[in-house]
Amino acid sequence: VPTVRVQERFKFSDLMAIKKDPYLARHSLLIFALYLVVAQLMAPFSVYTVEMVKISEHQLGLLYTLNGLIVVLFQIPVTRLLAKYKLTSQLAAGAFLYAVGYGMVGLLVGFEYFVVAIVIVTIGEIVMSPPSLTLTSNLAPEGRMGRYMGIFGFFVASGWSFGPLYGGVILDQFGANAAIAWALIASLAILAGFGYMLFTRSLPDRFNIRD
Repeated sequence: VPTVRVQERFKFSDLMAIKKDPYLARHSLLIFALYLVVAQLMAPFSVYTVEMVKISEHQLGLLYTLNGLIVVLFQIPVTRLLAKYKLTSQLAAGAFLYAVGYGMVGLLVGFEYFVVAIVIVTIGEIVMSPPSLTLTSNLAPEGRMGRYMGIFGFFVASGWSFGPLYGGVILDQFGANAAIAWALIASLAILAGFGYMLFTRSLPDRFNIRD
C-alpha cells in the first residue's frame, strides 16, 4: 500500500502556537522589528533619496542594482564563512549592520555615500537572512515545520508591509532633520540586534547552530 504524505499547511489560527513556544515568540517579535527596518529599502529610501536629496532615478536604479549584485555574488560565500557562528549572533550582526547603513543615510548626503550605505545594508541582508530561516527550522518540532515557517513568514511579511508606513511617518515628521529621522528608523534594528544578543544567552545550542 503506497504511503500518502500529507503536507502541513499554515493557517492563521496557527499563530497561537507562539503562546506555547517562547523561543518562537521571541524570534518572531525580533524578526518583525528587524524587517520593519529591512523594508525601508523600497519606498522610504527611494522617496528620501530622489524627492528629498534629489539624486536621479538613474542613480537610484544603480543603487538597487548594486544591492542585487552583492546578494547574488556574496550570499553563498558569506553564509559558508559564518556557518561556525551561532544563528542569533549572525542575526544580531546583521541587525547592527542595518542600523549602521541606515544611520549613515541620514548623516552623509550624496550618491557616493549612499553607495557605501547600500553596501553596508546589503551585507547586513546577506548576514541575517539565512540564519533567520535556519533558526525557525531548528525550532520547529517534528511535523510542525510548515506551521513554524508559516508563522515566520507572517511576521516577515508584516514587517515588509508596515515598514514603509513606519519609515514614511518618521520622514514626514522629521524629514527636515535627516540625521534624526534615519536614526529613529535605524533604532529598531539596534533593538533587534541587542534582542538577539540576549536571546543567545537563553537559547539552547541545539537550536542555535547550523546543522
